[in-house]
Formats: sequence, structure tokens, C-alpha cells
Amino acid sequence: MQDVKIPYQVLLENIKALHSIRAVAAEKRLQVAQEAYNLLAKLLSHLNTDSLHETTEECYHWWNNNRLYLDNKAFKAFAKALSSASMYPNVMDIHKGSEEAEKEVKILKEYFNDIQEAGKIIRESVELPRFIAEGTDFTNVEFKNENT
Repeated sequence: MQDVKIPYQVLLENIKALHSIRAVAAEKRLQVAQEAYNLLAKLLSHLNTDSLHETTEECYHWWNNNRLYLDNKAFKAFAKALSSASMYPNVMDIHKGSEEAEKEVKILKEYFNDIQEAGKIIRESVELPRFIAEGTDFTNVEFKNENT
């Protein structure tokens, strides 16, 4: 009996340790995702300002220090958003009425959408599972008191 008890206890302790590590990692991932989301919002609000370069640099610095905590899709989306934000000023000179103006507007919209999409992907990367299915209708549920 003792021969079985010790390996079981070791296995149980390993499972507890793994669970603890996963809990800490999940908490850090949530924190980093929130920070990434906030930085993307800041990027969007600074797209047409003189502080865009400074904000982009802040985002690159943050990304270099935190990117391993993002899941793969969020990692790629944040990188694409940063690239789009850094390219945004390069197409800001729009000449009205020219054929180039339409192309530039399209590119600017794509860059803007890249940044917005990154926020959506980051949000989805840390979404918690729902306990009740969305759209469940409880209007016709009858609750009974078993004591009556």
C-alpha cells in the first residue's frame, strides 16, 4: 500500500504545482492583454497627432518587454497594428481630386482597421468561457420550491 501512496502523492504535488503556475501565467496574460488593449486605444487616438511617433515608440518598447505573454494571434495582430501605425504618417499627404488620393485613403483605412482588429483579437485571446450559453431564454423557466 505504501508503494502506491508515495507515487500518488508525488503526482498530486506535481499537478498542484502545474495548476499554480498556470494560474499565475493566466493572470499575467490577462494583465498584458489589458495593457496591449490600452496601448492600441492610445495609438488610435494619436493617429492624426504630432505625438504618434512617440506613442508608437512607447508601444514598441512595451511590446519588446511583454510579447511572449500574448498568444500567437494576439502577438501577430499587435505587431501588425504597430507596423500600420508607424506607416500611417507616410501616406498622410492626400492630394484631393487625384487618383493617388483614393489609394492613400484606402491605405489609411486599412492601417486604421489593422489597429482596431488587433484590439478585437487581443480581447478574444483572454475571453473567459461563458457559464450559460449566449441567447439562452429563461423567460419560460418555472422555479419550484421543493418545500411547498
